[in-house]
Amino acid sequence: MPQIFMKSLRLAIWFFLPFAFTSYNSPDVRKGESVFVEGRYNLRTSGNQPMLLQGTIVFSSAIGISSKGKAFSTIKLDLENNENEKAHSLGFLISKQNWNEELKRGNYKVPVKIDGFIKNFEGVFGFANIKEMGELPFFAENGKINISYVGPKMLYGNLEVKLENSEGKQLNIRGDFTAIRKTIE
Repeated sequence: MPQIFMKSLRLAIWFFLPFAFTSYNSPDVRKGESVFVEGRYNLRTSGNQPMLLQGTIVFSSAIGISSKGKAFSTIKLDLENNENEKAHSLGFLISKQNWNEELKRGNYKVPVKIDGFIKNFEGVFGFANIKEMGELPFFAENGKINISYVGPKMLYGNLEVKLENSEGKQLNIRGDFTAIRKTIE
């Protein structure tokens, strides 16, 4: 009897062992979230014209010196889709003052008001040009961008931003992205 039990136990271990090594989920991928191909985004709009925005995304980062001599760091996200009916482009600039290294993961908010030139602010500046919504661009009024990971070649996160155009039309955008670092040409 003990021999049959031991053989059964060994057989069960060898049967379940491959499942233990092949059923791993990364702790960074939360339940219900999409995993994207590098350089892609998946955003949804809400409001008068709900739509799905998808396309390519690249990012670049820079460290600069303000006119007051203080260091600041930026990440620029460029989102684009050139398909004729779904043509759109979005851009977000994330800036942190008094920071002399590349921005890291964290939550970055759209400031209530940006004083002065665009390069001397802290937070998120954003715009959207969506062909289906007309000729007027939308600008970020409220919201945040969460950067989950910044690496040498890739950045990923999610955003939830409210934008408005000069006619008062509002656009709420929410979704995930995986950006690749823009190569210098």
